[in-house]
Amino acid sequence: MSNKKGGQNLEEDRHILFYRKDVYFSSLKDKLREGSNVIDIRNGLKYLEIDIIGNYDYVINVLGRPLFMSHINQNGNFQLFWEGRFWEVHEFVESKWRAEADGELKDFYQGLILVCASMIKFNKGESEISDKLMEKALRLFLRVSDSKINTGLKVLYGE
Repeated sequence: MSNKKGGQNLEEDRHILFYRKDVYFSSLKDKLREGSNVIDIRNGLKYLEIDIIGNYDYVINVLGRPLFMSHINQNGNFQLFWEGRFWEVHEFVESKWRAEADGELKDFYQGLILVCASMIKFNKGESEISDKLMEKALRLFLRVSDSKINTGLKVLYGE
């Protein structure tokens, strides 16, 4: 996703602010969109994630200081998958997928992207969509040899 405004790549200023899950309330997204460019709010496995482009001072004024923050384009790594930070992993794996020429590795990376998307939907309570995405991922994985999976995992873990 490459949004541009006035020649500036908006993705360069995209962050995720992580909060305790108990700060969530039903109209939170509407409230935060009043004063900021909130892309999404995700109730992840461990944290409430506020995905935002641009200034996040308004979010901090409403919710207080986050537990931690992540710059979407700088902190990507596959290890975050095990922390339930599926959107960051999705973005990280997508960058590998875009750059990959090998068809099997592309299928492997695309499968992982779909697994992350499935987990995001599952955490939002959208289990039917989550199941369909997971089925697509599993079909892709069946097309990938063990040796390519091992190669792909080495790339993702930086080995």
